[in-house]
Amino acid sequence: MIAIFGKKMKKAMKKSLVSTAQLLGRIQEAMNALRVVKVYNRQPWEVQEYEKKNREFLKYSLRMSKIDAATSPVMDAMGMVAGVGVILIGAVWVTHDKMQPSAFFALLACLGGAAESVRKVSDVWNMVQQANAAAERVFAVIDEPQEREAPNAFAMKPLLREIEFRNIVFTYPGAQQPALEEINLTVPAGQTVAVVGPNGSGKTTLVNLLPRFYDPDSGQILIDGQEIHQASFFILRDQISMVTQNVVTFNDT
Repeated sequence: MIAIFGKKMKKAMKKSLVSTAQLLGRIQEAMNALRVVKVYNRQPWEVQEYEKKNREFLKYSLRMSKIDAATSPVMDAMGMVAGVGVILIGAVWVTHDKMQPSAFFALLACLGGAAESVRKVSDVWNMVQQANAAAERVFAVIDEPQEREAPNAFAMKPLLREIEFRNIVFTYPGAQQPALEEINLTVPAGQTVAVVGPNGSGKTTLVNLLPRFYDPDSGQILIDGQEIHQASFFILRDQISMVTQNVVTFNDT
């Protein structure tokens, strides 16, 4: 029974944590895009979506509370059933001279102490399973593969001549068609180049390949003939400045 309750608690806790993450994500998304929400009069929709996520969170929280509330009574009831069974069996043994009365009462005292310990263990086990569910979500992030740097990554020298994109092909995970296909581009040092095109044509994707936010499926990116995929991440990015499409500010000086 302890194992069954623990399994149910872990499952409910995991769903509760996912629901909490979605709830907080919804709030953050709405706050970050507050002007967009206002200009399109989407406040009722955002409130509705928040309430939906909040109800999901409440459902899993109540499920956890029910499991926690049921554990102690069930364990107590099982302890009482076991105690009654022991008393009946012991009484038969004592009346048939198969057990001394002193040994019988000593056995009852030991069983009483053990029952209390088992009941406390059931409460602790539920808490362990809650922590286990949270730990699994944390380790799922920790176990994500890190950026792959070449084993013998070299320190790339500063740009002097040109940046070259050579036969670049890149496809986002799960996409049916490549975002970039056979792209060839040479940018001489000292020139300002604008990459222009309609939405979804791959402009941002192409630029994001330079600091290696993504790696292409095939092709090479060269800086003065140096392959950036063989260079150190730190040295490569130390030579790049970027202004993103969304302004990012940090709470600092």
